[in-house]
Amino acid sequence: MALNPRVVKFEHFINDVLREHLKRLEKERNRLCEQAGEYLQLKVAIERLQKDCKEDKSIRTQVDIGCSFFCQAEVPDATKVFVLLGMGIFAELTHSEALDFIDKKQNLLKERIDIMSAKEFIGFQPSVLSFTSFRY
Repeated sequence: MALNPRVVKFEHFINDVLREHLKRLEKERNRLCEQAGEYLQLKVAIERLQKDCKEDKSIRTQVDIGCSFFCQAEVPDATKVFVLLGMGIFAELTHSEALDFIDKKQNLLKERIDIMSAKEFIGFQPSVLSFTSFRY
């Protein structure tokens, strides 16, 4: 018994168009989640810097130079940090300015992640859609 051509057309649309679109949405959402996590790590690091730099501007630390290799470093003035604003642009900000920027960026990323999640949910549920079981 042959499948109805409309069913074949719908299967093609689901498998070739909708599933690929869903994969792109998931990939973009995961990228946004990674960015949000990186900004959260930066926020924690800046808060720790604020606490440690109250008396002295300089700090001694260890820096990861790649592949989990660390070296000693001394930062002569840790009152300002460089923050990625976006599009490859960095800005030198004070701790409070950086924390304000991070809060705004995290809110923006959260909104975009929520939008991506809603698009995925509204789009379709692949486990529910299966036309191969229908015979016409």
